[in-house]
Amino acid sequence: MHLGTLKRQLGPSLCGFLAATGFHRIARPVFAGLGCILNLHRVLPASSGPRLNAVKALEVTPEWIDQSIRFFRGQGTGIIDLDTMRAMLLGQIPVRRFVVYTFDDGYADNLIHALPVFQRHQAPFTVFVATHFPDRQLVPWWLLLEELILAHPTVRCRLDGQLLEFECRRPEQREFAFYRVRSAILRRIGADYRGTLEQVFGPYGIDLSRHAELGLDWAQVRELSRDPLVTLGAHGVRHVPLAPLTARELATELLDSRERLEQETGRPVRHFAFPYGSKEEAGEREFAAAAGAGYRTCVTTRSANIFASHRDHLACLPRNPISGQREGQDVRLLGLWTSGAIPALKNRFRQVVTT
Repeated sequence: MHLGTLKRQLGPSLCGFLAATGFHRIARPVFAGLGCILNLHRVLPASSGPRLNAVKALEVTPEWIDQSIRFFRGQGTGIIDLDTMRAMLLGQIPVRRFVVYTFDDGYADNLIHALPVFQRHQAPFTVFVATHFPDRQLVPWWLLLEELILAHPTVRCRLDGQLLEFECRRPEQREFAFYRVRSAILRRIGADYRGTLEQVFGPYGIDLSRHAELGLDWAQVRELSRDPLVTLGAHGVRHVPLAPLTARELATELLDSRERLEQETGRPVRHFAFPYGSKEEAGEREFAAAAGAGYRTCVTTRSANIFASHRDHLACLPRNPISGQREGQDVRLLGLWTSGAIPALKNRFRQVVTT
């Protein structure tokens, strides 16, 4: 089995082990910080049927959202928005332990299934919208790739002359194939969005417009923006890694996405989430550009809790990824993130501030 696949499969088991040992209680005094930002994506009713863990992990249920809010409030943790968090870090208001819910991409289910739960609890949350989603130009290719891999015992695609071929008969083979093709797509998609996806899915006759309706439309974006519990943030235009882009392309992703959201909603957009915010996909150039574009905060996909010293690094704030295959099965595992236990392990027991 590929090492990366093995590590991902062991994740839920490792979390359960850590929770049982009480390691999170040991980590809390050093690694909990002031709080943390949660990185989520989709909110959907529970479903059955074959799935890839890599994609299913992006989904939690409305019931889980309800349980998680109750969990945090039962722990005495405040649920706040990004502006409140920023004000705390800058010393403008008193600091209290907090958690911030953020949802990436701009799925319609954030409105349909998530908003009613947050309204019931009067808890705030943020939705980062890639503007090609409501424009119906964004291709949720990760869902197409999941369907492709589940439907074929062998998957072949040729990207820029390189033949990729994977056996997809066993679960671990399918997960491995997904991550390898995903990596190949991300290396090319910023330079040629449609062309890259046509190379992968065209030979199988897959319509790239399939699933486009899963994103919010502009009427739904405006509906979300009117709710006082919701913070709308920008997530780029095309949802592509920013590091490979030219300076002009980077500016387009940062500025055009905000401008379009503000035009459609009539409200200011002050926060940005880097698509694919790993170290290879967003770095110092991108952080500086986002800060120069005037965003109050920018968030990555790098795991760490928030410390007071993040006041000087508001353009590259870490977030802790919430998995439907891990915390989504047991809300109590959230304590491993809020205590800083899992970020501590991931960061080799360093308090990561500059990510």
